[in-house]
Amino acid sequence: MRVFSTTISNLLSEDKIRFSVLVKLDLNSSYYLTDAPYDILFNGNTYSSSGGLISYDSPKYSSIVDREAYTINITDHDGTYRSEVQSGVVGKGVEVYGIIQNPSTNEYLTDPADAILVYKGKLDKANFFVDDIENIVSFECASPMANLDLVNTIITSRDGMDQISDTDTSFDSIYDDNEIIIKWGKT
Repeated sequence: MRVFSTTISNLLSEDKIRFSVLVKLDLNSSYYLTDAPYDILFNGNTYSSSGGLISYDSPKYSSIVDREAYTINITDHDGTYRSEVQSGVVGKGVEVYGIIQNPSTNEYLTDPADAILVYKGKLDKANFFVDDIENIVSFECASPMANLDLVNTIITSRDGMDQISDTDTSFDSIYDDNEIIIKWGKT
């Protein structure tokens, strides 16, 4: 069961709540975006309200294994995100938090204990498209359960394990001239 702070639990029991999301994209550079009407300081970073965040998937809470991807759409005003995607972003980190506005002060609760983690994972792919008036980058984040039915081979080369882990050295000597003597039968 998900546990919320007392403050958030009390606010969630209200008839109407207002919330915003905070999106952290750890691409080749880090980007902090929010759909709040003003910039938000959270966990030592400023989440920009003018960063181009257009839409995101609604938070989902389920008691079953979910295989759906999580999608975030961003307006690419100056080509920054397109350049990032072209230089390679697959496997980069993404975090999405929901923050709730306190109705009595109209301020968002930005204490990390009051933030609700909506998604934390990796980018799976990115697409570009042009809507009627703007360039849009759509980031599809991998479902943590998406790889359960994946059938894929591991490339056995010197750099083959890099597709899984940059720090694994198990294939480093795969083409070295090594001789292994295997004894057959009884000795």
